[in-house]
Amino acid sequence: MKLEQIAQVIAVANTGSFTKAAQQLYLSQPNLSQSIKQLEEEIGNNIFERAPSGVTVTPFGREYLDHLYSLQKELDSLDSFCQHHSQEIRLSLSIAVTKCIWINEHFSKVIAASSDHNLHFSLYNTEDLDTALDLVRSSACDLAVINLFSIERREEIRRCVNSGLEYHRFFSFPLHIMIGEKNPLYHQEAPITLEDMLAYPYVSYGSHRELTSSRLLRSLGISQHLQSTICVNTNSALYNVVANTQAFTLSANAFAYTAQPGIRAIPLSDLPYFIEYGWVKQQRMALSSVAEDFIQSILDIPVR
Repeated sequence: MKLEQIAQVIAVANTGSFTKAAQQLYLSQPNLSQSIKQLEEEIGNNIFERAPSGVTVTPFGREYLDHLYSLQKELDSLDSFCQHHSQEIRLSLSIAVTKCIWINEHFSKVIAASSDHNLHFSLYNTEDLDTALDLVRSSACDLAVINLFSIERREEIRRCVNSGLEYHRFFSFPLHIMIGEKNPLYHQEAPITLEDMLAYPYVSYGSHRELTSSRLLRSLGISQHLQSTICVNTNSALYNVVANTQAFTLSANAFAYTAQPGIRAIPLSDLPYFIEYGWVKQQRMALSSVAEDFIQSILDIPVR
């Protein structure tokens, strides 16, 4: 069935005449009759009974018309939607993020800067890297902001490229020890080392982060020396544990932690490990201007 045949069948049913329906649709009567006949042959049933006195709808035709009326209503609604939105500028941006809560501020800035337009913006906070990459690969998101530990960076970037994505670096930070006021070392002015922290519980993310964190602790040579470990799977839980207990964690997201009351970030600049932040998109896929503005807002961060 062709879309134009929907209106043709409805017009014939409403007027009871091929001639009147043809005039209404600005068609010749023979062409309209032929089109309806082809449709009836296609569906294997007669929609109309033809008689010298006029045209009547068959029992099958009545049921068929019920579906056509519903379909025509949906088509009219779609046409109205398209006409309405063709007269306005509508900005769209979908971003996936892997546990980078500081991105929320930049997402909000782009929304504020675009307030004069109709918007369709989405921000997906994902639990792991695989989910974020899948959202970009499937075109559910325009881009993803990700973070990579130095010990896995090369492997993950190669994985992105091999799956049709391209990776771009934002910046990197050295690892920090994060402790709260409950920790006895919080107010210590002398330098604090990893060895100083071994007497306190270590808290890490679960799922994908747990694996990465375990590899990091092994690389640092301290995993076997930790007396207690705590595993959580949300940022808020991690912040609460660090802020309200003697536990510590390792992160490069210092500006996110220091924005939390009662948490101190102590850089471990003498270690060869870091976390790199970057973004990915589909290869050969152009970004919209609003996506470019979002990326630039992150590049403008005064990294120290």
